[in-house]
Parts: sequence; C-alpha cells; structure tokens
Amino acid sequence: MREDIQCLRGLAIISVVLYHLFPNILPNGYLGVDIFFVISGFLMSQILSKQQENGQNKLMKIVDFYYRRMKRILPIYYFVIFLSTFLKIFYQADIWWPQNDEYSKYSLEFLTNHKILQDQTNYFNQYNVDVVTSRNLFLHCWSLCVEIQFYIIIPFIFIAINLFENVDFKKIIVIGIFLGSYSITFISVDPNFTFNFMPARIWQFSVGILAQMLLDDFQNKTNMEKSSIANSNTVIQLKIVMQSSIILVFLPIHINENIIRLIITLITGFIIFENNENIKYPYWLIYIGNASYVIYLVHWPIITMFSSNLSTFTVIYLIAFSSIIIHHIFEKIVLRNGKLTILCVTSFLLMANLVLLKGLEHFPPTKNYPIEYVSKIQENFDYKKSLWRTPNCKLIPIPEYPHGLPYKFGRCQFETGNGTQKVLVIGNSYALNQIEPIREAFKGNFSSFEYMAITSCYGIYQNGKDESEMKLEIARRTVKQVKPDILFIITRISEEQQIMPVLDYESDDILSQYHDNLKFYEKYSKKIFILGAFPLISMNLINNYIEKLQLDVLNPDDFRLSKKNIEKNMKNSKNRFNHIRCQKCEVLDLTKPFMFNDYFYESDNQKLLSYFDNDVHLTNAGIEKIRPFYREIVQNIR
Repeated sequence: MREDIQCLRGLAIISVVLYHLFPNILPNGYLGVDIFFVISGFLMSQILSKQQENGQNKLMKIVDFYYRRMKRILPIYYFVIFLSTFLKIFYQADIWWPQNDEYSKYSLEFLTNHKILQDQTNYFNQYNVDVVTSRNLFLHCWSLCVEIQFYIIIPFIFIAINLFENVDFKKIIVIGIFLGSYSITFISVDPNFTFNFMPARIWQFSVGILAQMLLDDFQNKTNMEKSSIANSNTVIQLKIVMQSSIILVFLPIHINENIIRLIITLITGFIIFENNENIKYPYWLIYIGNASYVIYLVHWPIITMFSSNLSTFTVIYLIAFSSIIIHHIFEKIVLRNGKLTILCVTSFLLMANLVLLKGLEHFPPTKNYPIEYVSKIQENFDYKKSLWRTPNCKLIPIPEYPHGLPYKFGRCQFETGNGTQKVLVIGNSYALNQIEPIREAFKGNFSSFEYMAITSCYGIYQNGKDESEMKLEIARRTVKQVKPDILFIITRISEEQQIMPVLDYESDDILSQYHDNLKFYEKYSKKIFILGAFPLISMNLINNYIEKLQLDVLNPDDFRLSKKNIEKNMKNSKNRFNHIRCQKCEVLDLTKPFMFNDYFYESDNQKLLSYFDNDVHLTNAGIEKIRPFYREIVQNIR
C-alpha cells in the first residue's frame, strides 16, 4: 500500500476522532470521512482496473471483488459490533439499550445511514441521532454503510464505463457522474439527506476514480514527459498548496460545509494523483493509517460509553489500546486466512450478533439501581412514555395537512365554555405540548377554545424548510376564520431565529416577516400573546437525567444553565422580539418559572424529575411548573 495514502488515512482518522472528542474546537474534523471516501474510490478503481488487465471474465471479476471487500470489512466489523453490544450491558445505563439494540440490527444489515435518515425526518425520533447528547453506539457506522452500498454498485459502473474504448470519454462519464451526484447537494433542502444518502456521496468516490484514471495516463507517459510536467514551476507550486491545504480539516474555525467538503475532496484527489514517492513519511502516521479501520470502528463506542465519566485522556488511551490489540491480535490474523476460514469466521460473528440481540430481547439483564432512586427512575421513565396525552378535542380537517394522529396535530376544537371570548392557540409542537395549562388557566371562561398546531409552523415566520411556508399560510387562514379575541402564538423557534444575528433592524428578513404576519393577525385579534425567546435545551435531556440516576452520578449542577449563558444563547431572538411593532402584542418570557438564583433549571432537584424530554418539550413536571405562569397571564387579561 502506498505510504502517502496510508498517511492520508492516518490524518483522516485523527481528524474524525478529535472531532468526536472536541466538536467545538475542531468543527471541520468530520471531513476525515470525506477523505476516506475519495481513497475508497481510488482503490476500488485500481482493483477493478487490474482485474480488467488480467482478462478475468465479468462474473468472476465481480465475485472476486465482492470477496475481497467482504474479507477486508466484515469480520472485524461484526466483531466490534458484537463487542459494543455486549459491553454496553456492563458500562452503559439501560435507558439507552433499546435504541442501541435497534441500531445494532440496522448496522448488521449495513443500513445505518437509512435508519439515521428515517429518524432525522421523524420529528419525535431526532434525538436518537444527536451526536452530542445521544449514547447511540452505532451512529458512526453510517459511513461504512455508505461505502458498502457504493461497493455493491461500483463493479457495474465500471463495466458500463468500459463499454467505451476512448479513455477521454471514460473520464467525461466519471465527471458526469461527479456532477450529477454533487448536484443533489443543491437540489435537496435537507443537509442531513445529502450527508447520509449514498447517491449524494458518489461524487466523492468519483474524484478517487478520476484520480486513478489520470494517474494511469500519467504513468504511461515517457520519463521525459513526466519530468517536464512534474518539474514545472506551476505544478510544484500547486503541489505545495494542495499538500498543505489538507490541514484545513484541523482548522478551529467552522467553514461552510458545501465549500469545505468540495475543497477537501479535490485536494485529496490531487494528492492521490500526485503519488509523491520522494517524501520520507513519518512511520507513526503510516502505522495509524494501517490501523485506521479498527480505530474508526472502536473510537465511537468508547467515546459514547465512557466520555461522560472518564477523563478525555483516559478515553484516548482506551481508544489507542483497544485499536492496537484488535489490529494485531484479530485483524491481521484474520486477514491472513483463506476463503473458507473467512466465510466461517464472518458467518459465526454474524450469528453471534443475532443470538446476542435475541437473547437481550427475551432475557434482558437486570440492573440494580440505587434504592433511593428507584421510584424516581420509574417516574421519569413514565414521563418519557406518556408525555403526549391526546387532548380531549375534536379534530377539524385541514386539506393540506392530513397528519393529525396520533397526537392530534392539526386544528382541534374543545367543548364550548361559559365565557364570551374566543381563544385560539397557534404554533408547532410547543403549542400542543402547552395547550392544557393554557386552557386550564381560563377555567372555562371562554366561548370557544381551539388550537392549530403543526410541526415546523412558526406562526410569524417561515424558513423555506419542511413546508413551513404552507404551514404559515394555514395559521394565517385559521386566524382569519376564527377571528379570536385572544390569540396565543406558542412556538419553538427555528434555528435561524436563534442563531442569525440582526445586522439591520429595518432590513432583517426574519423581523420583516414578524411584522407582516403580526400586522395581519392584528386585523382579526384583540389581544396577541407571543412566546418569546427560550434557551436551546439539549436533546436527550430526560435520557441523560435517567442515566445519571441509574448510575448514581447525579450532580444537580449538570442540569442548570447560568443566566449569563442563556442570555447569550437567546440574544438574537430577544433582540428581534424587543423590536417588533405590534400594539396588541405581549411577548411572554417562559424562562421565568425555571429561573432561580440566576440559574435556569432543567430539572427539579428536590423531586428528582426532569422538566424536559428528549425532544426539548416539557414533561409533566415541566407542565406543572408553567401552570402558575399561564394562570397569571390569563388573570391579567382585560
């Protein structure tokens, strides 16, 4: 194996591991995976080209190719999955087990990337794939799944390309594949889709394939031609720039993903094509490159299981020690064996994984929790399961949004009250989550009470994602139809509203949308309450809280945010709400019920109950916390 490629692998795996350990310090480290994809494209093209030269028939080429990939990937992959699934019994709180067992099954089938996409598009499952807060042991398998899916189709792509004799035309085809795949990045509005979807990654493999084709052409030139090209000042300068630019993966400043991903992909392709054999590469980096596959497989489960209760240095030591042991004692030995042994070992490990998962399903190990926490663990767990109680109201069909069940999202009307005012609540899941304490605060003193709650409906803003424009129009139409005396706009604000600074209050697009929509609502409402800025709560909060109770490592300070931090967190959204022009509006500060001594509390330290669930909605304990807040609001309505 070329030493420069092994060094690239070494740099790639170092950047990935450091990114997972220090995501805020090395925000571009994820690009190591992109480097791996380019290398894979190059190596697959090289292997298939050699098979073509050897004159093997097409069927034997494909069979041999798949066997080589299986031998290299499957035994160690299934071995590490088995170890991760088994060790979690001893080193992970069982609150995370169901999630991990499910993802383990998808990983065994090389479908982790599809499962991630499925959860990312399900509003109530997004917490499963949150890299920072989830204890999902198998999230990192997504890239291996993308590679395997690519390996399945690459022999057929190669056969199709080789139907043409003209070498330049073959390159044009590869460039066409590159452009077609890369265009998905701009067609898709969801970056998660392009990140995990194999066809949206083929362009990176294509760069590796093109590098192999160009390298073949270059090597077929005469020595004089090679020397003339390699020694030209332009090429020398380009080499220096490209080779030094690979260090961008370690840059501590976040760079736009679409830009930096393209740059790193092309740089990697150039370095592979350049094939510099005159450099003395450091042995330690070559060694890391040789062990990079094992390091990639073991690093994430170790970080996930141990980073919350061990020092970073200890975690790095465990990654290094485990990788060295598995690389020398398992990987190297297995790779020396023949086809029958490889087939037997792979089959045995696959069966061992399936038996282990089935055993855990039917005979789950018992855990001994601290006796003083047993009831609180169960109470928090019950909150997690029963949070979304279906309101006792009648759904009103919305033609554009036939998705009401199972939580009665959509438009819903409660029984008539004994008052004279019409009350309407609009928004997203926060509106549905908080509907009961708002309704209870009126004590039946209304003529009608209904809500219109749809995911990604922000009430006064749309960001062009998840059909938010259409959902905003539904909200406007509902307000016009109901003509409420009292309108509540209760929304979990979008990421853009939270993080985008206000550069100019007159031209700010988000604030302009606020004004346009509130002006519209003022025509049909007498009083408008808007849920104001609210801190960004971590995903998986209740799971992490239960984990602390189960492991008896609960520190109340872990679940509170300083006033200084939340003010910084809410600065942009607060600035906008402070500058809205609306005479009938009142902005609600829902942080007040959770503030005490300049801290925002995410849990009740006396009752040992989490205020928030995994998807940053309020639990029953959180709902109880805000009931007095809404009672006071309603009492002061004149």
